[in-house]
Amino acid sequence: AAERDIDVPVIAAACRSMMKREHDEKDYEVIVPLELLARAEETKRIFNIVLGSIAGISLLVGGIGIMNVMLATVTERTREIGIRRALGAKRKHIVTQFLVETMVLSGAGGVVGVGQDAVVGAVLDGVGAWRERGLHGGLGAQLELGARS
Repeated sequence: AAERDIDVPVIAAACRSMMKREHDEKDYEVIVPLELLARAEETKRIFNIVLGSIAGISLLVGGIGIMNVMLATVTERTREIGIRRALGAKRKHIVTQFLVETMVLSGAGGVVGVGQDAVVGAVLDGVGAWRERGLHGGLGAQLELGARS
């Protein structure tokens, strides 16, 4: 028996070697849970890297989209900017106005996104709970909800 985690791969390799020597054809399989766990962790790490990359690209695309919207807004509002300048507004005031509008737009989009994520997550968790109990939406879901209330 392995007393430490370090011993497990060594013992597994010895078992595989012995089985290979004793069997002419490979009619066996040596399964080591520690190796399966290591593979699962590696897969999880790669999955996290991929998702992080996708999130970064999404943020970049979102930023470019907001930049284009604000550019179009400034272009369309040249008359308003001219009137504000004629009434004494400085460049700093106008830039501040557009930056505040951009931050509000971005913040509101973020809040809506987080809200949608919470709702979709709750719905999917509910669907998963119904499936664990053998209920598959429809009448089963309604019965489950009625039983809980």
